[in-house]
This record gives sequence, structure tokens and C-alpha cells, in this order.
Amino acid sequence: MASKRHLASASAVLEEFESSDSDLESLVESSDSDSPGNLSSDSESELSDDSGPVRTWCPIDLDVDQAAPPRFPFTGAPGMKIEAECDDPLAYLKLFFTDEVIEKIVVETNRYAGQQQGAPHLRFARGRKWEPVTKDDIWLFLGLVILQGVVGKPVQKWYWSKNKIIATPFFGSVMPEYRFSLIMKYLHFANNEEFDETTHPTPKLNKIWEVSQIILQNFQQTYVPERDVSIDESLMAYKGRLSWVQYIASKRARFGVKTYMLCESSSGYIWNMVLYTGKGTQFNPRYSPYGLATS
Repeated sequence: MASKRHLASASAVLEEFESSDSDLESLVESSDSDSPGNLSSDSESELSDDSGPVRTWCPIDLDVDQAAPPRFPFTGAPGMKIEAECDDPLAYLKLFFTDEVIEKIVVETNRYAGQQQGAPHLRFARGRKWEPVTKDDIWLFLGLVILQGVVGKPVQKWYWSKNKIIATPFFGSVMPEYRFSLIMKYLHFANNEEFDETTHPTPKLNKIWEVSQIILQNFQQTYVPERDVSIDESLMAYKGRLSWVQYIASKRARFGVKTYMLCESSSGYIWNMVLYTGKGTQFNPRYSPYGLATS
């Protein structure tokens, strides 16, 4: 009895499909007959014409390299826009760390040190030995920081150690250790008293925003990249306390600050850069009125 019921239901379903197919065919025939200009006859004539591009068969030869797609015309003039002495590395550094950048660091460092001097200090605190920095002091400080990346030591004080085994006399001849430590302690790039979180374009980067934008502008004004550029992410090693430190296992540093960079493919010259500070990163101020996914 169950098998007879299944056979009856199956036959009913088949009859329903056949009736729906017949209705659909009649609907298509009526629409074709009612369409103006007899489109069916036109389509048949086009298909029957062997001279059309549709009927022309193009054989594919895997042994022959296919032509590359056309490139957009490149009208730029790549190269240096500012002259610099080829044999002087410091001249190239000064193209980006201009007098404006150094002056900004000097003013804000002295301002921050003055603000900290008002706080109570211990009797023998190093802060009492503070003297206002100058442009020359900042250049010497930056030079020693760069040199510390070449001559690696696990402890900063060891660079000024007089132990014959680990001594590096050059550091002491440039700047005393206490002076270097004080500049490192009070080094500043922005005025904390003028910071307003509601109006600042990137509140998380308020400490370095002004100086970083000046340096980035110098990168764009100094050099014009070639036609081929690359856009990718980069990870700068950093393991300090920061809310937007990223962990990327595939990178060499693994922990660090992620940036999106636009670079020249041949030389790797950085022409533009965006620091990633989490979900609220603002890539372009023009898109700030839009939602998070769009901006």
C-alpha cells in the first residue's frame, strides 16, 4: 500500500511539471510572436551569418606568449626634485629632517622639560642638571641614536662604559651619558597643553602627528617615483605598551606598528604612508562622514 501511494504521488508531480513546462513554452511563443520587429528572425539571421565576429574562431597557441594588456600613459617626470651633494649622506638626511623639523623638536623638548621642572624632584635627581637643548644638540643626539643601531649593546649605559672589554670611547667624546639620558627623557614633538581630542584628526597619534606630517610632506616634495609603484603593509618592530600593536606571525618582527606604504617598486622609496591605529584609522579625511567600513 505504501509503494502504491509513493507511485501515485510521483506521477502527480511529473504531471504538474509537464503542465508547467507546456505553459512556459506557450508563454515564450506568445511573447516572441507579439514582440515588434520579429526579433527571433533577426537573431536567426545573425547566427546564420558566418562572416560575423561570433563565428570567427581564434585558435589558442600555448607556445606563443600573449600580448600584455595596454598600459595607461605615464606623464610624470620621475627623479629628484631637489639638488643634493652625492657624496654627503648628511645632505640627504637633511632633505627630510629639515630645519623646520629640528626646530619643532627643540621647542617642544624644552617646553616639556620646563613643564616637568615644576614637579617635585628628589634632592639628587638628574632633572636638576637640565639645560635647554639647541639644534646642534638634537643633531648629535640623532647621530648617536643611529649609531646605536649599528653598534648593538644590550644596555644603554654600556655605550659610555669605561670597561676596556666593552668600551666605545666615541660616544663619550660626543656627548656625556647624563646629557643623552635627559634628552631621551624629555624628547617631545608636540605641545600637550594644546591637545584637543574632539578636534584632532588622529587623537592616538597626537604625540608625533605634526612632525610625522612634515617629514611625509618632505618625502613627497623631494622625489617623484617612477611609473611602477607598490602598495603594501609594513611592520615596524615595537614591543612597548601601545593599544594598536599588531601581531603578524608571517613578518620577521612579528610584533610592531603596522603601516600602509606606497613605494617605488625599483628603489623602495617611500612616497606616502598611513599609520594603522586600529578600527578607527582615518585613511582620508574626505571619507570621515561615511561609516567605518566605507571610510
